[in-house]
Amino acid sequence: MGMLFDVKTRSASQKGDISPSLLSIASVVKPSKPVIEKALPWSKSIVPTTSLSYMPMFEEQLEIIQSMGMQQVSIEEKFVCEFSTAKPARIGSMTFKNDKFRKVRMTYFDAGDNVQVFNTLWYPHYEYDMPMLGVDLISLGRKRVLSVIDMQPVLPTIEYSEKYISQLSPIRAKYSDLHGVLSGKIYDDTSFFSKNMLFGRFTDESKVKSVVQPAFSEYLQKYVSMMDQAVPDSSESARKLVRSRQEEYDVYSAKKDPAVGLFDSYFGKQWSNDYVHNFLFEMSEKPSDS
Repeated sequence: MGMLFDVKTRSASQKGDISPSLLSIASVVKPSKPVIEKALPWSKSIVPTTSLSYMPMFEEQLEIIQSMGMQQVSIEEKFVCEFSTAKPARIGSMTFKNDKFRKVRMTYFDAGDNVQVFNTLWYPHYEYDMPMLGVDLISLGRKRVLSVIDMQPVLPTIEYSEKYISQLSPIRAKYSDLHGVLSGKIYDDTSFFSKNMLFGRFTDESKVKSVVQPAFSEYLQKYVSMMDQAVPDSSESARKLVRSRQEEYDVYSAKKDPAVGLFDSYFGKQWSNDYVHNFLFEMSEKPSDS
C-alpha cells in the first residue's frame, strides 16, 4: 500500500524515480481482445474486417416473428452457437413457435469472406395444410452466391398449387434475376418445390441488396398474410397427412442438403450429424453409426 501511495503522490519532478519493476509491468499490459458474440443476431462478423451479408434479412424476419408474438424455444447449447476449431467460423441458431407454427428455425453461418449463410424454415402446425416457407441464402468466397426462396408445397397437386402457390406469381414476375432452375443433380424430387420458387445464381453479391432482399421481404410478408387467412382442419386424417409430408420433407432434405459437407469441414462430422438430425430436420432418422 505504501508503494502505491508514494507513486500517486510524488511530484512531476520525481517521476523518474518510479520503480523499474512497475514500468516493466505496465509495458506488458495488452489491450483486451474484442468479445465475439454468441447470441444472435450478431452485429459484426467473426472476421471483423468483413460484413455479414444476410444479417439485415435475418433481423427483418426476427422483427416479424417478434411482432407475431412468437415464443422463443430453448435449444441445445451446442446449437445456439458453435465455433469452428479448424478456421475462423461460427454457426448460430434460434427457434420459435406459436399457435400456427410448430417450429420456425433460423440459422446464420459466418466465416467471414469464405462463408455467409442465412437459412430458415417455417413449419406450420399439422392442422394447417399451408406450404413450408424455406429460404437458403448462400455466399461462398463472395463469388459463388446462391439464393433460394420458396413456399414448399405439402401436396404436389394442381389443386393445391392453385390454392396457395399461384398467389406468388405476381411477386415472382417482378424478379427476373431469380427465375433460375434448381439443379436436378442434387434435388431429384421436385414435389417439395413450387413452380414459383425464386432461384438465383450469381458471381458476386451485387444483387443481394437490390434484388434478393426485396424479393425475400415480399415473399415473407405474403406468407405471413396467407397464414393469417388460413383455415385449420383438426381432423385426424388432415393432421396425419400434413405430418406425413413434413416428415418426408425432413427425411429427404437430411439426405440431400449440400450444406452437410460444409458443416463437416468446419465443425466435424459428429456435430454436423447431430445438427442435421436433431435440429435442422428433426423428423429424419439419425444414422445408427453416427
